Amino acid sequence: MAKLFLNVSGELGLGGNWYGYSDQTVPTPQMDYLGVSGEMVGGYFNPYIRPGYLSPSVGTITATTGVTINAIPASTLYDSINDDYYFAERGQQIFKGDGLDDMTLSQVLDLGAGGTPVIMDLEIYQVNAVRKFFFVYETSGNLEVGISALPYDSGTDTPTWLTGTVSGAFTLATTSSYNFLRVADNSYAYLFADNAVHKIDGTTAGGTNGTVTANVLVFPPVFRLSDALDYRAKIFIVIHQTTLDITTVQTNTSNFSTPCGIYVWDRITSQINMSDYIPLTGVRAIKKIYVAPDGGLRLITVSSDSLTQVRKYTGSSFDVVETLGLGAAPQYADSLTVTSTLTAWLATDGSFYAHGPIRVGGNDVLAKLGQFKVASGEPQNTITVGAILYGSGNSFSASSGYRSSRQGFTVAYSDGTLKISKFYPFDLGTINDIAQNALAGNVYSPVNILPPLSKVNYIRLYHNTGATTGSTTQGTLSVYINQTTTANITSTITRNDLVNGFKYIPINQGAKNAIYTLQFGFVWPTGTTLADALDWRPRLIEVDYDPLEKLK
Repeated sequence: MAKLFLNVSGELGLGGNWYGYSDQTVPTPQMDYLGVSGEMVGGYFNPYIRPGYLSPSVGTITATTGVTINAIPASTLYDSINDDYYFAERGQQIFKGDGLDDMTLSQVLDLGAGGTPVIMDLEIYQVNAVRKFFFVYETSGNLEVGISALPYDSGTDTPTWLTGTVSGAFTLATTSSYNFLRVADNSYAYLFADNAVHKIDGTTAGGTNGTVTANVLVFPPVFRLSDALDYRAKIFIVIHQTTLDITTVQTNTSNFSTPCGIYVWDRITSQINMSDYIPLTGVRAIKKIYVAPDGGLRLITVSSDSLTQVRKYTGSSFDVVETLGLGAAPQYADSLTVTSTLTAWLATDGSFYAHGPIRVGGNDVLAKLGQFKVASGEPQNTITVGAILYGSGNSFSASSGYRSSRQGFTVAYSDGTLKISKFYPFDLGTINDIAQNALAGNVYSPVNILPPLSKVNYIRLYHNTGATTGSTTQGTLSVYINQTTTANITSTITRNDLVNGFKYIPINQGAKNAIYTLQFGFVWPTGTTLADALDWRPRLIEVDYDPLEKLK
């Protein structure tokens, strides 16, 4: 008799080639030996809500109301002073929520008078000691920057370009699909447009609305600037040596590499020095640059073979620390957000990803916390992804835990219908009269190898201890033998099993069956409201087996 103890808590997140292999079109978890104990090789689960247990993901997505959306909202902004949040279409409207819990939005701007406006970015910048709301947009081929007081006034605004230092009023033609504004810690803001950077002086010297200094940094005409970040007194600029629109979804039918990288600018010199350029090889798009909760600089990239990558800055290069599957990248710069503990984004494959440690000082783990649309066909264009915002207010108070309010994400996307929705992956019970139900999950453990011709006598599953008895099903454990795609044994987990804290499952297979691999699947019922005392959270599986059983 021998024992094998398997950690099925998912505390190490998704591991191995959970997204599939290069010779297959769909993931095949029954082939995955690369995962280790504590990892999972497929499925939706939440390792952050209860570290040390395999917790279900929330499947409830609640739509906001109050506005008619005409284009994907791809930019977002939170005004912490006035407790307002904003979403801007890749079109002519800006919407506002009064507090992070507000479920009913209002329209505060419509640029529909003339032209074909496309709003590209939102920012708050203090000009002459007054906080103002800036929005960058393109209309009829020209770039404009609108300015308003805060809180943003409702109605139709008449934005104009800032006061210019070049021939008075400054007009800028643009061909880029994404122009944006970034505020630096030196009291200036910088406008990134096409292949050039322009400075806005918001100090007392800049006047009422700031003064523009054009072309403080100019790259060759074929270059496009797609994102930037002020970090440690320098600006890290994402550049692509192509005019290709990197915000579009590019399917894996045309794999390629694009010369791209990060230019590190000291905010002083006006001459391009390529010794300050960090090239990325084997990459076709840089989707986002951001600062992770640990203070390190990160990138989300798409490789030349279409795989999504998380990269970490080492001081001289950006090294790959995580590889994801097709369509697992955010679409726009604002499609990713950083919380105090993890980085989260909605990807074009329809899944909501999180990356970060589950405990202070721990290694980063990757998990899929939700599914906004089931992938069908090409996974890279399941949905169109817009902006995402994280935070909580006071109106939805938590009933338990150390937090006093519900913490959730406001997410813009289109699954055929344009939406701005609320998603609360870390909370149980009912929020805003909406029950938080579980995703089925369909989580798979790695394939576990036993000695050939072993006989498995039984397994014992250890999970959380519940307090309520009953025959209601809280989950299902599936056992896969010898890499089958259909479960050989299924066992329902009831509330009575939770009270016991474990479930004994006889196997008694071997000899003729020649068991040598075991894999486990975990599924939660989708119609039951999540509640701590009732939720099934697996932790450990004990396998009792006799090795080297003779064939009969």
